[in-house]
Amino acid sequence: MRWISLICLFFLLQSTIGAQIPPEFDSIPPYKRNPQIPEFSLLKTDDNWLVKQQLSEGKPVVFIYFSPDCQHCKTEAKDLAAAKDSVASFQFIWVSYHPIDRIRDFALQAGLDKQANHYFTRDPNYKIPSFFRVRFTPFVAVYNAKGQFVEAFEGGADVPTIIASANR
Repeated sequence: MRWISLICLFFLLQSTIGAQIPPEFDSIPPYKRNPQIPEFSLLKTDDNWLVKQQLSEGKPVVFIYFSPDCQHCKTEAKDLAAAKDSVASFQFIWVSYHPIDRIRDFALQAGLDKQANHYFTRDPNYKIPSFFRVRFTPFVAVYNAKGQFVEAFEGGADVPTIIASANR
Protein backbone atom coordinates (compact mmCIF):
# COMPACT_ATOMS: atom_id res chain seq x y z
CA MET A 1 0.00 0.00 0.00
CA ARG A 2 2.81 2.36 0.86
CA TRP A 3 4.45 1.73 -2.54
CA ILE A 4 1.28 2.61 -4.35
CA SER A 5 1.09 5.89 -2.44
CA LEU A 6 4.71 6.70 -3.30
CA ILE A 7 4.17 5.92 -6.97
CA CYS A 8 1.05 8.10 -7.08
CA LEU A 9 2.95 10.91 -5.37
CA PHE A 10 5.78 10.58 -7.89
CA PHE A 11 3.42 10.85 -10.87
CA LEU A 12 1.62 13.77 -9.29
CA LEU A 13 4.90 15.64 -8.81
CA GLN A 14 6.01 14.85 -12.36
CA SER A 15 2.82 16.24 -13.87
CA THR A 16 3.04 19.36 -11.69
CA ILE A 17 6.67 20.00 -12.63
CA GLY A 18 5.95 19.38 -16.32
CA ALA A 19 3.08 21.84 -16.21
CA GLN A 20 5.50 24.59 -15.19
CA ILE A 21 7.31 24.54 -18.55
CA PRO A 22 5.33 26.17 -21.35
CA PRO A 23 4.93 23.62 -24.18
CA GLU A 24 5.98 26.15 -26.82
CA PHE A 25 9.28 26.70 -24.96
CA ASP A 26 10.26 23.07 -25.42
CA SER A 27 9.27 23.15 -29.09
CA ILE A 28 11.64 26.06 -29.78
CA PRO A 29 15.16 24.74 -30.49
CA PRO A 30 17.92 26.09 -28.22
CA TYR A 31 19.64 27.90 -31.09
CA LYS A 32 16.50 29.98 -31.63
CA ARG A 33 16.05 30.73 -27.93
CA ASN A 34 19.68 31.83 -27.61
CA PRO A 35 20.86 33.48 -30.84
CA GLN A 36 24.53 33.64 -29.76
CA ILE A 37 27.18 31.16 -30.89
CA PRO A 38 26.92 28.31 -28.37
CA GLU A 39 29.68 27.27 -26.01
CA PHE A 40 31.33 24.13 -27.33
CA SER A 41 34.32 21.85 -26.89
CA LEU A 42 35.09 19.86 -30.03
CA LEU A 43 37.94 17.48 -30.77
CA LYS A 44 39.87 18.54 -33.88
CA THR A 45 41.57 16.12 -36.27
CA ASP A 46 44.97 17.10 -34.82
CA ASP A 47 43.78 15.79 -31.39
CA ASN A 48 43.52 19.31 -29.94
CA TRP A 49 40.31 20.89 -28.73
CA LEU A 50 38.42 23.75 -30.37
CA VAL A 51 36.37 26.01 -28.10
CA LYS A 52 34.29 29.08 -28.83
CA GLN A 53 36.89 31.44 -27.38
CA GLN A 54 39.38 30.39 -30.10
CA LEU A 55 37.20 31.77 -32.89
CA SER A 56 38.13 35.09 -34.43
CA GLU A 57 35.74 37.90 -33.62
CA GLY A 58 34.17 39.86 -36.45
CA LYS A 59 33.99 36.92 -38.85
CA PRO A 60 30.96 34.84 -39.80
CA VAL A 61 30.79 31.36 -38.29
CA VAL A 62 29.15 28.44 -40.08
CA PHE A 63 28.47 25.15 -38.31
CA ILE A 64 28.11 22.17 -40.62
CA TYR A 65 26.95 18.96 -39.01
CA PHE A 66 27.90 16.14 -41.38
CA SER A 67 28.51 12.47 -41.90
CA PRO A 68 31.57 11.28 -43.84
CA ASP A 69 29.30 8.84 -45.72
CA CYS A 70 26.74 11.44 -46.76
CA GLN A 71 26.85 12.25 -50.48
CA HIS A 72 25.22 15.66 -49.95
CA CYS A 73 27.88 16.43 -47.33
CA LYS A 74 30.61 15.55 -49.82
CA THR A 75 29.03 17.87 -52.39
CA GLU A 76 28.76 20.67 -49.80
CA ALA A 77 32.46 20.25 -48.96
CA LYS A 78 33.60 20.24 -52.59
CA ASP A 79 31.53 23.34 -53.36
CA LEU A 80 33.08 25.18 -50.41
CA ALA A 81 36.58 24.05 -51.44
CA ALA A 82 35.97 25.42 -54.94
CA ALA A 83 34.75 28.74 -53.50
CA LYS A 84 37.61 29.18 -51.04
CA ASP A 85 38.34 32.78 -52.09
CA SER A 86 34.68 33.81 -51.68
CA VAL A 87 34.49 32.41 -48.15
CA ALA A 88 38.04 33.10 -46.95
CA SER A 89 36.77 35.36 -44.15
CA PHE A 90 34.33 32.74 -42.85
CA GLN A 91 35.03 30.23 -40.09
CA PHE A 92 33.60 26.80 -40.88
CA ILE A 93 33.17 24.34 -38.05
CA TRP A 94 32.51 20.89 -39.44
CA VAL A 95 31.08 18.63 -36.74
CA SER A 96 30.45 14.87 -36.76
CA TYR A 97 30.05 12.05 -34.28
CA HIS A 98 32.04 9.63 -36.45
CA PRO A 99 35.57 8.48 -35.51
CA ILE A 100 38.24 11.13 -35.94
CA ASP A 101 40.11 9.17 -38.64
CA ARG A 102 36.99 9.13 -40.86
CA ILE A 103 36.52 12.87 -40.29
CA ARG A 104 40.17 13.45 -41.20
CA ASP A 105 39.76 11.40 -44.40
CA PHE A 106 36.64 13.36 -45.32
CA ALA A 107 38.53 16.68 -44.99
CA LEU A 108 41.41 15.33 -47.06
CA GLN A 109 39.16 14.01 -49.85
CA ALA A 110 37.25 17.29 -49.99
CA GLY A 111 40.46 19.29 -50.28
CA LEU A 112 39.66 21.30 -47.15
CA ASP A 113 42.28 19.82 -44.83
CA LYS A 114 44.81 22.60 -45.53
CA GLN A 115 42.37 25.53 -45.39
CA ALA A 116 42.89 27.28 -42.06
CA ASN A 117 39.32 28.57 -41.86
CA HIS A 118 37.84 25.05 -41.87
CA TYR A 119 37.85 23.13 -38.60
CA PHE A 120 37.00 19.44 -38.79
CA THR A 121 35.85 18.18 -35.43
CA ARG A 122 34.27 15.36 -33.50
CA ASP A 123 31.61 16.10 -30.90
CA PRO A 124 32.05 13.34 -28.32
CA ASN A 125 29.35 14.82 -26.06
CA TYR A 126 26.76 15.25 -28.83
CA LYS A 127 26.19 18.89 -27.79
CA ILE A 128 26.03 20.46 -31.27
CA PRO A 129 23.35 18.19 -32.76
CA SER A 130 21.32 18.55 -29.55
CA PHE A 131 21.66 22.34 -29.59
CA PHE A 132 20.59 22.58 -33.24
CA ARG A 133 18.22 19.59 -33.11
CA VAL A 134 19.82 18.14 -36.21
CA ARG A 135 17.61 15.75 -38.15
CA PHE A 136 19.37 15.60 -41.53
CA THR A 137 22.90 15.95 -42.84
CA PRO A 138 24.32 18.20 -43.89
CA PHE A 139 22.86 20.65 -41.42
CA VAL A 140 24.16 24.21 -41.82
CA ALA A 141 23.77 26.97 -39.22
CA VAL A 142 25.00 30.45 -40.11
CA TYR A 143 26.07 33.17 -37.67
CA ASN A 144 26.93 36.65 -38.92
CA ALA A 145 30.12 38.58 -38.11
CA LYS A 146 28.49 39.87 -34.90
CA GLY A 147 28.05 36.29 -33.67
CA GLN A 148 24.26 36.38 -34.07
CA PHE A 149 22.33 33.41 -35.45
CA VAL A 150 20.95 34.19 -38.90
CA GLU A 151 19.61 31.03 -40.50
CA ALA A 152 19.72 27.23 -40.47
CA PHE A 153 19.46 24.88 -43.42
CA GLU A 154 18.47 21.24 -43.10
CA GLY A 155 19.97 19.32 -45.97
CA GLY A 156 22.68 21.90 -46.65
CA ALA A 157 22.93 25.17 -48.51
CA ASP A 158 24.81 26.29 -51.59
CA VAL A 159 27.70 28.73 -51.28
CA PRO A 160 25.84 31.86 -52.50
CA THR A 161 23.06 31.18 -49.98
CA ILE A 162 25.56 30.80 -47.12
CA ILE A 163 27.31 34.04 -48.12
CA ALA A 164 24.03 35.97 -48.42
CA SER A 165 22.83 34.61 -45.10
CA ALA A 166 26.04 35.56 -43.27
CA ASN A 167 25.88 39.10 -44.64
CA ARG A 168 22.50 39.78 -43.01
